[in-house]
Amino acid sequence: MKKLNKTKKYVDKIYFIILAFILLVNMLNALELKKIISNSKLKACYWN
Repeated sequence: MKKLNKTKKYVDKIYFIILAFILLVNMLNALELKKIISNSKLKACYWN
């Protein structure tokens, strides 16, 4: 029973790290998208 509890703690930690990682990746993707969108807007203005 004690071992199971320890494993659960460990799994929770991994789960938390994965969640944090996913959130970070999503934030970075959003920033990249904003950058790409503003770049293409600038390019569109430049070409027109």
